[in-house]
Amino acid sequence: MTTANRSVRNRIATLGILLVLFSSFSALGKSPQAGWESLYGETQQLKRATQYPEALSRGRKALALANEAGVPAELAASNQIVGEIQLAIGQMAAAERSLEQAVKHWQNSSMPKPILEATSWSTLGGIYRVQGQLEKAEQAYHHSIKILETSVGDSHPKLSSAFNGLGSLYLKQGKLARAESTFIRALAIRENALNENDPATASCLINLSAVYLAQKKFDAAERRLKQASAIQAKSIGEQHPGRATTFQALAKLYLIKNEDERARPLLKSALAIQEKALGRKNTALVETLNLLGATHKRSGEFDEAESNYRRALKIAENTYGPNHPLSGACYHNLGVLQADQGLLASAERNFKKALQTMPSAGSNPARLVTLKHLEALYDSSGRTEEAEELLSPGKNTP
Repeated sequence: MTTANRSVRNRIATLGILLVLFSSFSALGKSPQAGWESLYGETQQLKRATQYPEALSRGRKALALANEAGVPAELAASNQIVGEIQLAIGQMAAAERSLEQAVKHWQNSSMPKPILEATSWSTLGGIYRVQGQLEKAEQAYHHSIKILETSVGDSHPKLSSAFNGLGSLYLKQGKLARAESTFIRALAIRENALNENDPATASCLINLSAVYLAQKKFDAAERRLKQASAIQAKSIGEQHPGRATTFQALAKLYLIKNEDERARPLLKSALAIQEKALGRKNTALVETLNLLGATHKRSGEFDEAESNYRRALKIAENTYGPNHPLSGACYHNLGVLQADQGLLASAERNFKKALQTMPSAGSNPARLVTLKHLEALYDSSGRTEEAEELLSPGKNTP
């Protein structure tokens, strides 16, 4: 073949590659429809910068354009990013609806989409887990894992996210051995696929530390958390919400070790970061406020403790309503605080409200803790028969 012929053949091959790339680019949701691509790109940038209100506004405009065009890929991508933003700002029910729509549109699309569809399933699993829909959560995580293992193999970085979610589910169920092995697998995937200083590696370390904390392996938990904190300091800076998660986890460890003087500054830093990045009404603040309230309670600063507990409760009730487990945890904390101050009638009301948010069937450690506090309250006020009956089989619903 002459040099001229080879040159022509190479130009034709290059043109063919460009056509394939253009087709793939379009298949990933880039429509010729004016405006959608620009809006979607702006939404991604704002989301990465944690400018969530602006990101949500752009995302909704992109979704409106996608609805006009009726292109499944655009509909799926728009619903997915809107759902992720709604989740970040605590709009749980709206996020669930958006992500379920994303999954439906990915399934209706004719283009290759395994990674994006798997991400939707994994994020949905997280929503179901937080809502206590544990069976649906496990199904969603396994669906995500199956899609990824079938399409991209067993070492793709996105698999780490699904395994992290599944590990968190096992941790919530008290299946510590399964949680640990699942988190270790997620960490191995991240460390092999990415730079060891990637923020996703830090997330895996934080999750693994939660298992060690539950196992009372405090030194191991602290090592993992400090390793995660060092990674985040290099990769995401000091004001990212991920830093607040690490500070919160470290504070929880120090509270368990009765090192409140180390916990409180971390919680104040976490709260300041969360308020700035997520707003003052985001559900991410609830646990931070409850933990901060606990430090004040243990120092005898009851007014400050109550202020934090009531703020946490207001956020939880406004987001999920009074019958959600997150609201129940806030009722419990208020009840304990009031019982310690001798406000027994108020404490009893809050303990009973807490119990209404907790399933009575099966093993429920949180419910048992609240019942024991209510039993102690009855004992202290001379209601011995009620106390004896409270934890009797079949009679633990006051």
